[in-house]
Amino acid sequence: MALIPELEEIAKKTGGKRDWSPDELDTLSRYYRKVPMDDLIRYLPGRTPGAIRVKVCELKNKKITEVPG
Repeated sequence: MALIPELEEIAKKTGGKRDWSPDELDTLSRYYRKVPMDDLIRYLPGRTPGAIRVKVCELKNKKITEVPG
């Protein structure tokens, strides 16, 4: 794998992670498990299948642990 120095510096500063936008979260909630992963990642540029699965699990756990106030 070739290293790109400029991108390596950006990844070090951000930890290689970026926040999920409201649009991305909406796309996940509407289409995860309804369309094939290969189609879904086209609409979530820069997100890997693994990152998508992790975010879905986080969102499910958040809903389960939230207590209505």
